[in-house]
Amino acid sequence: MIRPGGGVRRWAATGAGLVSALIVASAVCAGVAFGSGQNPHVGGVRLEGSFRMSGTLTSVDNVYGEHRGEHVQRTWSFSPRCATGPCDRVTLMRRRSRRHILDVVRLVRRGRGVYTGRGEFWIALTCARGVVKHGGLATETITVRVVGVATVGTTRVATRLRATYTNPVRRNLTRCPGGIGHDAARYRGRRLTPLPGPPAPGFTDAIDPLSSSATFTDRSRPGGSGARIVYWWWNFGEPSSPQDTSGQQNPSHRYRLPGIYTVTLTVRDQYGQVSSTTRQVLV
Repeated sequence: MIRPGGGVRRWAATGAGLVSALIVASAVCAGVAFGSGQNPHVGGVRLEGSFRMSGTLTSVDNVYGEHRGEHVQRTWSFSPRCATGPCDRVTLMRRRSRRHILDVVRLVRRGRGVYTGRGEFWIALTCARGVVKHGGLATETITVRVVGVATVGTTRVATRLRATYTNPVRRNLTRCPGGIGHDAARYRGRRLTPLPGPPAPGFTDAIDPLSSSATFTDRSRPGGSGARIVYWWWNFGEPSSPQDTSGQQNPSHRYRLPGIYTVTLTVRDQYGQVSSTTRQVLV
């Protein structure tokens, strides 16, 4: 007979696991677009961050320490495989079983707001009074559906999820006979990670009075989420100059005449959030 081994109470997992460059005012929109339980029916949703998942075991067959209808709480974390916008591939990291063993599943976008991934994990079994670390192999399928969305800048970000977990097959690879069960669960989850905040623009200047030239250094900082800044737009406050604007991060500008000029820097982050700052420069 097979018994759980290596400190594993049983071999089962518990089922858990350019916006306009001329914008001169800060802009961030983070309104919830869909109610709980609704499918957003949009293809462009970015699935990222950590979610608190509440699960119910819907099927349990010969899994020690589990029963059908049992409720579990898990944290699932999603890492998109692209820098901006919705991604076709997302890595899910979750904790499974009562021992909270790390499980990594790679999800692929299958439809509007729907991601599916398949994976495997090992199960330690006791056979003939010894522990076989890789005594069992379980297959799993996880499907995630986005049911709540917030708009951040120009990016739709997932805020609520529904998910299903199925473990249809567990293979006993030891020489000891016996089945090692299977299980399934369904989940609902809410985003734990705060929504990204807008970037904070800033700059310093260095003036050469002999040439009436100014060199500007970007000092902008990302928002609270650390979203990187991807776009810079400068207005040097000299409309008579054909080089009154620049898209460089750290530009220089030669003024025609000495004076006081109003310089504006507008930045945009990877979510499409835009912020601006304005200051006067004495040349």
